[in-house]
Amino acid sequence: MFKIVLAGNRNLSDSIAEYLYLLPDTVCDLDLSYCGLSSTGIRYICQFMENNSKITRLLLWGNVISVAGALYIRDMLKKNTTLEEFCCYNDSPMPTKGKLLIANGLEHNRTIKQVRLDDCQGVPAEPVVYKAFRQSLERLGNNSAIQTLEIGPVNRDPNIRDWAKTVERCENLNNLGVNSSSLARIPKYMYWLNLNICNARKVTREGQVEKLCVLLAKAVKSGNDDVLYYLVRNNVEHLPSC
Repeated sequence: MFKIVLAGNRNLSDSIAEYLYLLPDTVCDLDLSYCGLSSTGIRYICQFMENNSKITRLLLWGNVISVAGALYIRDMLKKNTTLEEFCCYNDSPMPTKGKLLIANGLEHNRTIKQVRLDDCQGVPAEPVVYKAFRQSLERLGNNSAIQTLEIGPVNRDPNIRDWAKTVERCENLNNLGVNSSSLARIPKYMYWLNLNICNARKVTREGQVEKLCVLLAKAVKSGNDDVLYYLVRNNVEHLPSC
């Protein structure tokens, strides 16, 4: 048993969260979406997850996350070292203070790769929320494992150009949940995003010649000039062996 899906069972409510300790050690994917969880249930789940070393994917779609619930999530993110994907957005946006708490938790997490807190097609987050997540990721830099971050429609961020610095600082970040003309018009953002999508900086930093050659070949075939130029400029010593 690797995956447990209890999504849509609203009658379970917080009671299900009290018995998570009974889960088999083989479970790595847990879906508790639309289970009618309150802050009490979120607390049970987060306390269980703080020291859990098996579950890599946790889905809490459709459960209303209050500020209190976000506080428990923040503390869980600070302690958990296994979780790779966390999703919890609801039909109604999470309170701004709650998002700020989760942004703080991410600043202390080096393993999570995908975080989805809000529908990127709906109501934009407050500017302070976008700023908080940018700063948290930038402080971690390449120590952040975040690849996908969905905290609301980033193209509605009044400081949208500041995301260029974030994708520059965080070589793993390659998906903000929305591809818009607003972002496409920021050359610096698109340059670093392009490198991140191809793992060009990671391959260069690790110095693995075989991966470098494969990536070079792909860049040539696709006509990806930004990646090609970056790889050639930063891997001159490896090129003769390709």
